[in-house]
Amino acid sequence: MQKLQITGGQQLEGELKVSGSKNASLPILFASILADNPISLANLPHLSDISTTLMLLTQMGAHFTLEANGSIHLDASN
Repeated sequence: MQKLQITGGQQLEGELKVSGSKNASLPILFASILADNPISLANLPHLSDISTTLMLLTQMGAHFTLEANGSIHLDASN
């Protein structure tokens, strides 16, 4: 197993935003076509696979809204 050892005179500090998993997000997006009600998803990664999936769902009749905070409201109840 590899490790990263940092040596120096200052401690590391700060914040890092970690996006959600593509491998978890894609099945959830595709399963949304089975939902009777709109769904909301937060923390989706900004990847072309996600964009392509949303485009495919739109062509199938779904509607989505991308919020400023990165969450998506998806209505595929049609």
